[in-house]
Amino acid sequence: MEIKSQLNESLAQLKSLNICFSTIIQRQNETVIMLKDTINERLEINKYAIQVVCLMMTKSSDQQYEGIIQQISNIPIAERQSTIDKIFSTYTPLIDEFTSKIVAIFKTNAKIETIPEPTGVGAVYVPSGSTPPFQFFTKCSNTPFCIFGDFNAKHTDWGCEGNNGSGNQIVSWLELTGNEMIIPDKPTSRRSKSIIDFGLTHDATGWHTEVIEDGTSDHLPILLQSPLCIPLTAVFKKTNWKIFIFFLNTVYEYWLSLVSNYDEQFFFIQFSEFLASLWGRCSTYESARQYRPPWPPHLVALAREFIKDSVADTNLPTIVILATGGIIAGVSNMNEPSDSYDAGVLTVKELLKSVPNIGNIARIQTKQLTNIDSKDMTIEIWKKLVKNIHELLKQPSIDGIVVTHGTDTLEETSFFTQLIVNSDKPVVFTAAMRPSTALSADGPLNLFNAVVVAASQNSRGQGVLVVMNGKIFSAYDVTKTNTYCVDTFCSPEFGPLGRIENSQAHYQRSMRNTNSNVTSRRFDINTLSNLPRVKIVPSYAQPS
Repeated sequence: MEIKSQLNESLAQLKSLNICFSTIIQRQNETVIMLKDTINERLEINKYAIQVVCLMMTKSSDQQYEGIIQQISNIPIAERQSTIDKIFSTYTPLIDEFTSKIVAIFKTNAKIETIPEPTGVGAVYVPSGSTPPFQFFTKCSNTPFCIFGDFNAKHTDWGCEGNNGSGNQIVSWLELTGNEMIIPDKPTSRRSKSIIDFGLTHDATGWHTEVIEDGTSDHLPILLQSPLCIPLTAVFKKTNWKIFIFFLNTVYEYWLSLVSNYDEQFFFIQFSEFLASLWGRCSTYESARQYRPPWPPHLVALAREFIKDSVADTNLPTIVILATGGIIAGVSNMNEPSDSYDAGVLTVKELLKSVPNIGNIARIQTKQLTNIDSKDMTIEIWKKLVKNIHELLKQPSIDGIVVTHGTDTLEETSFFTQLIVNSDKPVVFTAAMRPSTALSADGPLNLFNAVVVAASQNSRGQGVLVVMNGKIFSAYDVTKTNTYCVDTFCSPEFGPLGRIENSQAHYQRSMRNTNSNVTSRRFDINTLSNLPRVKIVPSYAQPS
């Protein structure tokens, strides 16, 4: 009999709500007619209102109704307020009636359709020194529930230095009811260094929390992961916030005029109800099938690490490695003498496999221009090289260039590049005296050091550079002195510009003034069709 009585009472409430809905629909139809007449007569923006309705139906982008906002803004405020007064004089009684019916039927928190049974979800704010609303908590505790908020409750049970009244009361309530807490992993209050924001639930199993050190509030945000599963039959409320903001911008002046005319509590209630109504009108309900299930904790942790690395990478300079071959990309036969090798065998991507930590210095891009022994270098390859360097250095996202090369013609190619390229960004040549498969190959370290120099701000304006054996040389005066030592490159007159120590480029002299003196003598590669051939005849006795 008791169940039948409750069902009859629920049916009566639903009938009352149905009548309320019918009245609202009827009154809303009348209001629509009034709005149409009012807009035509007083605001003269009927055509714009129709456009807005069409945009709401088609979910078009907000760019299409920016002009409508401008037209409404041009209407005098007095006319807008008069019209809005008429609108709200019609809607306010309906909102009051509807709200009172809803409140009478639903006096508890919201429910989310979860598996295996619905879960009540609520939020709470307990002012400092106040008693938590245990009557509300107790009403929820007979079914699955989760209540989150700022409780302003402190207790040593959840890591606070001391206890206060709210904390003691919550501990007693938990012991009495058998409910549990969802406790963050560290303090949530910037001021008190205490955990005062948390959750209450019937079962805390599977919940994970993380306090995020971000934001400007005195409370730190908390990231929550729940064990709740949403059935595929559930729906989510999806709001078009652009339309919401559009209408809010349209009527905000009206609400500003009410602030000084009504008491605080009345205004707060009316404005809250207006926002709730507007929110509902700007929202649709989407199937849960369109949303992916939450990630398990181990995938979330993995994603965070990836994002952290990606953010760190954005602070690194971008260096492009242009590969031309040479001994650095050479391979030797282990059964033959160490000076027997094939140059230009490995690709630039294969070279990078021997320098695993290079990604900590810069973001690397690569391009294989050619793969030859440098004794076979040609003017056409030179032109191709400097054109690629020129185009790359014009890109704002590129911070420097590294060129891998053979040692036989390294000094000629680097000097030619110096005469053509006109940029402050570093261009660094590097090579090797031993093939990549040698017992103590020098190529990987030379390549690593070249990227270090190209990524250094101190290398800007130094002109084209050559990095070999831990030293930095200028393309102007570098030369190869022998055919087998790893320290073969040097600057006999002036010595090296600097050296690489602890993955940093240190300069002891600068080429910046020297480069400015020869800027006027640089050539434009785009206007050079054929380079002039210069014959060099060494001096010798009795030439004829």
